[in-house]
Amino acid sequence: MASRGKGLLRKSFIYSLGVIGGKAIYFLLIPILTFCMSKGEVGRYDIILTSIALLCPIVSLYIEQGVLRWLLDEKSESSDEVIYTAFVTILRNCLVFSLLYWFLFIWIEFEYKLLVYILIICNAFFFYCQCVLRGTGKSVLYVILNLLNPLLFIIFAFSSVYFLGMGIEGILIAQVYAACATIIVFVLKTHFIPRFSLALVDRRLSRSLLSYSIPLLPNFFSWWGITSANKYLVLCILGLEANGIYGVAQRLAGVFLMINTAFYSAWTEESIIHYEKEDRDSYFSNIFNAYSTLFLTTIILAISVLKPGVKWVIDSDFYEVWKYVPILCLGVAFNAFAGFLGTIHLCEKKTIDVLKTSLIGLLVTIILGVGLVGPFDLYGVAFAMLAGNATVFVARLIFIRKIMSLKIDKLRFLSLTCFAFLSYGLILLDQKWIDRCLIGCALVLFAVYNQNTIQRILKGRIR
Repeated sequence: MASRGKGLLRKSFIYSLGVIGGKAIYFLLIPILTFCMSKGEVGRYDIILTSIALLCPIVSLYIEQGVLRWLLDEKSESSDEVIYTAFVTILRNCLVFSLLYWFLFIWIEFEYKLLVYILIICNAFFFYCQCVLRGTGKSVLYVILNLLNPLLFIIFAFSSVYFLGMGIEGILIAQVYAACATIIVFVLKTHFIPRFSLALVDRRLSRSLLSYSIPLLPNFFSWWGITSANKYLVLCILGLEANGIYGVAQRLAGVFLMINTAFYSAWTEESIIHYEKEDRDSYFSNIFNAYSTLFLTTIILAISVLKPGVKWVIDSDFYEVWKYVPILCLGVAFNAFAGFLGTIHLCEKKTIDVLKTSLIGLLVTIILGVGLVGPFDLYGVAFAMLAGNATVFVARLIFIRKIMSLKIDKLRFLSLTCFAFLSYGLILLDQKWIDRCLIGCALVLFAVYNQNTIQRILKGRIR
């Protein structure tokens, strides 16, 4: 147990360097957007980015997830066969997508259609590169690429928006440059081209990879729908400026998403590798309880310092985002917990169960979003996202009973969740003395609840 916990901590630290470091650089985009662009421009850019996020997995058919799963499985085919079979499959998909994309845009006029097209293709290959590096254990190069991509993006974006005044077009061009440069580094460092041979491409293996990854697509669409689909609802009902506010609020809440991404990247590998161990149930339970406690207490601490902190990173025109960020942060928390449970289904290779629970959450999000956006504006949209993620978490808890006995510390979990909601209610009162007391309480709560986890991290193990 100790050695496995140590391995998880080590991998989490390595991935956190790349993921959190990279996302922290991306965080610098928030002041660039809010100080240099209007609410309407930010709203339009956010919708474009949301649409690109939806289309990228369609191009690759999410095969990069199959690549990671097969590369981590010691019993699967040779790594080169998996890598190049998936590469050729993505190439084929890109050709099909290109024909459909340009046929469609013959009839639709869109100012940024070329940049969006290039960015979709680049992102599809960039995500593939990331999974190849993770699956083959090239953690250092993975971290370097995850730092290089956002660093180049921010440099190009700041130059084009601040000095050249290019607005949305400048940011999209910056993303294209950064993605292309990162892919080139991957190709050179892995000697990707010299190793390539058509003899390594296996149609049977391609079908196996796709049979694993394609069922994950509806699950991705469901997650995308839970977290992002309501942006189109905001756009249609509340307008571009409201969507700009909501987009900035999501980016601030995304700080917790990047923390989860670092953990999830490491946990996915650890859970697959150690899934067949005899003490699996207790190991999974201990990790979940420690992680959920750390996550919730960190959110409570963040809520307590949110109002004064927001003033330092965004323009005053966007200051109202603090009202929505706590709800979105709690939504991210339940997204993280549901993702943790989802790895159990992935270990069983039962991706259909992942899909079922995600669809339930999507349905809840859509119904609540449509019903609440009118009377409650952005509060309703944010709450719909939170409710959708919470529904997926509860549904997966029910589903995994057939697979393992996960023992959650229910009293601690529920009490921390309630305190997080209470903290949000207190900052809405807008009383300075309450805000100061809340910061003190949040610090004490964090220290008390996480003292054992912090000690174990310092010792390099989780028992």
